[in-house]
Amino acid sequence: RIKAIQPFLNVYIDERFEQALVEAYEIDRILDSGKFLEQYSVEKAPFLGVPFAIKESMQFKGFHNSTELSVEAQWCVRFSYLKGGCGCIVSAAGVPFAIGSDIGGSIRLPSFMNGIFGHKTTPDIVPNDCQYPPHKDFHQKYLLATGPMCRYASDLHPMLKALGQEHISQKLPNFNTPVDLSKLRYFYIDDIDAYFVNKISKEQKQAHRRVVDHFERKYNVHVTRLRLTRLRYAVSLWSSMMVDGQLQTRDFGLTLNNRQDYINGYHELLKKFLFRSTHTLPAIGLAILECIPNRYNQRFHIMAHKFYEEIQSMLQDNGVLFFPSFPHSAPEHCWPLLLNTFDYIYCGIINALGLPSTQCPLGLDSKQLPLGIQVVAGRYQDHLTIACAQEIENAIGGWIPPSPVAYI
Repeated sequence: RIKAIQPFLNVYIDERFEQALVEAYEIDRILDSGKFLEQYSVEKAPFLGVPFAIKESMQFKGFHNSTELSVEAQWCVRFSYLKGGCGCIVSAAGVPFAIGSDIGGSIRLPSFMNGIFGHKTTPDIVPNDCQYPPHKDFHQKYLLATGPMCRYASDLHPMLKALGQEHISQKLPNFNTPVDLSKLRYFYIDDIDAYFVNKISKEQKQAHRRVVDHFERKYNVHVTRLRLTRLRYAVSLWSSMMVDGQLQTRDFGLTLNNRQDYINGYHELLKKFLFRSTHTLPAIGLAILECIPNRYNQRFHIMAHKFYEEIQSMLQDNGVLFFPSFPHSAPEHCWPLLLNTFDYIYCGIINALGLPSTQCPLGLDSKQLPLGIQVVAGRYQDHLTIACAQEIENAIGGWIPPSPVAYI
């Protein structure tokens, strides 16, 4: 299937088809011999033999780690002819699932735009080691999450259990507890009214309303509509958390130059206009912005923590929040340069708050492009968002094949 879709979608950069088959035959031989090896048990290897995809920013023996993502994994669009794309390969039924990482929406945004499920975990549940660029301790604690992307909501729970391993039972004690959806408290936000951010489209709002109506009707609950004033500063809150409240940081510019020296953003901008820079315009822009001291970072950093306390107090251990994934369906390539630079913040603000969130597909819009919604819960309540995702899938339909798919 991957080979069939590759000429049309350019979904992978590296592959190891032959090596995987050799390994599969060897494991079959061992299992058929009657020998029991602990590393091949259901507990240790629940997805033994199942092919999957990883982001190119994740290290794997024999694979490139260069990175062929958007620059430093900090942009919504990649500018490489080697396109890749975990969300795309999963949606096109090339693999059952993929593993992504999310510091500002990089699991949920491609999942939304490709009409699949994607889960950003509570931070520090799944290890973030061996990824590029290297993360900092405060990113690990508050922002960065490694998690699953899949077509079917029922795969989220076993995938997250496999990824988290011993961390799951330690940090998510209720993860395997059945969820009674009629006992939860429900909230929703249909627009964040933030500076520099586009409003939710009519079709997105209609799709979100179907979710709210379903839960109210089926479970006889009231879904409370919220207006949270701190969301107005969503971009600044996320940005301040990214630098841990510091006045400024030049980590991005240093990484752009292989951590040998800082690039001069203004110099690179001039070179760009002369067609001599090797960096993308978004990368140059971010390198310039991070050099400018922001005396409000500490203030917004404090506000972000207070905002977390407000949301956490509201959700506690039995509340869920329906929240937009993105203001409209997937736009054309290179769109952020002109119109939607900060729309990632619909996902990014959840990173700034350190909360778990599951992106759920909600069918297609009039352009036959995916619609979607996030389900957010209190910290360490990942099982609630996954349970709601399964209910949304049952009620609204979940993943829709982009073309006829023959299952062998």
